[in-house]
Amino acid sequence: MSDALKVLALAPYPEQAASTRFRIAQFIPLLREHGIECELKPFINNAQFAALYRKDRMGRNAIRISWSAAARMLELVSAKRWDVVFIQREAALIGPPLFERALARVFGKPIVLDLDDPLWVQYTSPIYGRLGSRLRCLHKTEELIRRATHVVCGNDLIARHVSELGSPATVLPTIVDTRKFVPKTKGEAITAPVIGWIGTHTTLPYLEAILPALETLACKHAFKLKVIGGGRALATRGLRIEEADWSLEREVEDFRALDIGLYPLIDDEWSRCKSGFKAVQYLCCGVPFVASPVGVVKEIAEQSKGALLASSIDEWVAALDRLLASHALRAEMGSSGRAFALSRYRFEDQAAKLSEILLSAATRKHGVDATERALVN
Repeated sequence: MSDALKVLALAPYPEQAASTRFRIAQFIPLLREHGIECELKPFINNAQFAALYRKDRMGRNAIRISWSAAARMLELVSAKRWDVVFIQREAALIGPPLFERALARVFGKPIVLDLDDPLWVQYTSPIYGRLGSRLRCLHKTEELIRRATHVVCGNDLIARHVSELGSPATVLPTIVDTRKFVPKTKGEAITAPVIGWIGTHTTLPYLEAILPALETLACKHAFKLKVIGGGRALATRGLRIEEADWSLEREVEDFRALDIGLYPLIDDEWSRCKSGFKAVQYLCCGVPFVASPVGVVKEIAEQSKGALLASSIDEWVAALDRLLASHALRAEMGSSGRAFALSRYRFEDQAAKLSEILLSAATRKHGVDATERALVN
């Protein structure tokens, strides 16, 4: 396809990371149908990603990330090949946006920025502490927003922040292919319900905060708690727990195995601006869930009728008790959630919208010259 629009897609993480996989990689085949050839180049590879949050690998990680930063800058040699550069979050995990500045100043390439999280918010890494934020350069995101021709946003709150900084914004929620994320069949049902949580080491404290509710329920109901991706064993009393590492190959089946999902959050700026992706995965798989009423997650729960909301431990106990006591309620909410997902999160529609943004970006640049002085000061 010689006349295809050529897009370079940059991401900090490989496809093992949900943000890379679901914000850009899964759409590449469909973009081709819209006349767009897209090549994805992550900043780090799968091996680096697997070791990134291991404390015993911090020294080795620093060396490898430095090499990745140098390799990223060398990619500027091929910049003339691309019509548009799509950046998922940031081109590099560390340092100021040197690559992005060179793209705009030297090569005049339009940039489409994708934000699924509020990266301008101060965040303390449980592994790297505040050093992580300093190495990332917290203010980098706002510079990238101002420099971007267009910003693709995970939700309305992110889009509002982008608009306040003067850049065009379009909301495209993080979604999955509903042909792959499907409910389990009736024949797969089991006697004891499975309550499940799927996350990372950074969000495990949210689950630990509601463990008292689950321990209380274990005195009344027979159920199994399935925990995927927490990174360490939970200390609990009276709970039957199955814990496992997260696996890309097992991702869909882990969701489909659940009868009830858990989505606890804390009510802070970071959580309020998150895209609510886990809620989307639950809905697509027909899994009713209980969630904290925070940000877009509250809206998804209320609009889909596929979830109950809970703030206090007592509310978590009450909500989960309702679902554990009634298979019919679980089935009704699961069906409502799946129907909502099918109507709201159409894979082909989102690919078409993303294609339109990329094609439009190729014809214009957003105020690079006019804002250059402000960006570098």
